Amino acid sequence: SRDSTGYTAALTEEALAKHGQGNPTIVSRGPPEGKTPSAGTGVSRRSKRESDNSKGESKGSQGTKKSNVSSALEKRRQRQLASLLEPQEFPDPHRYNARSLYCFKLQNPLRKFLIRAIEWKWWDRTVLILIFLNTLQLALYDPFDVEALNPDPEYRDAMTAVGAVFTWAFFAEAACKVIACGLIVGPHTYMRDPWNNMDLFIVVISMMDVLTPAPAPGSLDEGGTNPSALRSLRVMRPLRAVTKFPDLRFLVVLLLRCIPMLANVLGLCCFIFFVFGILGVQLFSGLLHGQCYN
Repeated sequence: SRDSTGYTAALTEEALAKHGQGNPTIVSRGPPEGKTPSAGTGVSRRSKRESDNSKGESKGSQGTKKSNVSSALEKRRQRQLASLLEPQEFPDPHRYNARSLYCFKLQNPLRKFLIRAIEWKWWDRTVLILIFLNTLQLALYDPFDVEALNPDPEYRDAMTAVGAVFTWAFFAEAACKVIACGLIVGPHTYMRDPWNNMDLFIVVISMMDVLTPAPAPGSLDEGGTNPSALRSLRVMRPLRAVTKFPDLRFLVVLLLRCIPMLANVLGLCCFIFFVFGILGVQLFSGLLHGQCYN
């Protein structure tokens, strides 16, 4: 039999006896003299060369890919560096609409000044300081400081004036943002943000409180409404601080999204409160009437 290279042939004694030839085992190695290697040898050598060539081509292609990736990264770094070095257009047309309120163009001097102001890092910090001071002013409010109980109007008038100053400051802040960004028409306007809608609602309620004339003591105004109901909504002003902190906004959104999941629990609690309320009314109906005073 001949091995895979075609050069070696081993003949056993049984094979020689079968063909009528000698006794010993003859092993021949290599091709006979004057004869060329068989076709199998050429094929194997050619396949080996092709495999070597394919390996070299694969290595070359990998090197080419690496060089292409490195060149692409280098070009990207150069573009980023060039974009940083070249002067940026202000205001950015990708963040602000071409017009606000149909009359202020992007290059309007007033609008550019307001955009630069609201992008200033101390703008939001100043608004937060005003919200904190306004919260302190609301905490110092005395509900019994009325003309019927306290004839001295100095403290009452001072607190009213301070509250009006905060209201007009918040109104100016909302007006600056509306002029800079636009009100509602466009993708980047003021009311496109739901948190700005809450701020605008609080500002409008506060302005209604300031612009509503004070009624006579213990009386209703001509329309039959009580302005104290508007004043009670001033407690919503500290909620404007939520819009300035992204973490607080995330927590508020998370709580609001959890409300539908807790609907069954809320319904069960309301049912239990309702049952025990009926039970308490039936058991203690009229028993405590007049017990706290003579």
